[in-house]
Amino acid sequence: MEDPNDSFTDISGTTGISGAVDTMIVLKEQGRGSGRFTLTATGRDVEHCAKVIEHKDAGWVLIDSLDDEQIRAQSVPNCIVEVVRFMEIRGKDWEGSSSELLDEARLDAPNAAVLGKWLSQHRHFLSEHGVDYRFRATNSKRVVTLTLSK
Repeated sequence: MEDPNDSFTDISGTTGISGAVDTMIVLKEQGRGSGRFTLTATGRDVEHCAKVIEHKDAGWVLIDSLDDEQIRAQSVPNCIVEVVRFMEIRGKDWEGSSSELLDEARLDAPNAAVLGKWLSQHRHFLSEHGVDYRFRATNSKRVVTLTLSK
């Protein structure tokens, strides 16, 4: 299960494993082969923190400290952030297929099917940024509805 608000859901196993430890640290590579990682730590005696680190010359270099909003944004595909911008610029609600959204908003997504999947997966991010996402299937097509909530 993936939760962009909590990197500790990436820890494999039961909740008993994470509930029995004093400190948890998650090291997640930002992109395969990138050499950049997000290190997130929390625990009973550790203040919650997140750092961007890079592996260089057999050592680690601190690149940046992240706040919770920045951590969430890292897990969101760029095209979903572009959807938020598109809706802000548009200033009114939008309805159509994922394919139509891909074309009209000029999004950088692999294809319409992937865009539809990402819209659904990141509906909480969209909502937090003032865009409500709904999906319905009709006899002839699948309809995405984006509504401004701000």
